[in-house]
Amino acid sequence: CDYVLAMCTRPSWGTAMEIFYAHRSGKRVVVVTDSPKPSPWLVYHSSKVTASLRDACDWLQSQWTAA
Repeated sequence: CDYVLAMCTRPSWGTAMEIFYAHRSGKRVVVVTDSPKPSPWLVYHSSKVTASLRDACDWLQSQWTAA
């Protein structure tokens, strides 16, 4: 894959490992979180942090059309 879309509305070790592995592999990570102040770990390992799935999909679509 080129992108990983992660729903981070609650803590999950599995999701955290997927984000870490994707980031380490050079994949772009898009995070959806309802937290007003996301974890610095999430921010560091993400290409984009959004507040909703719709925002994440819109951002992803903009990346595909720009390519």
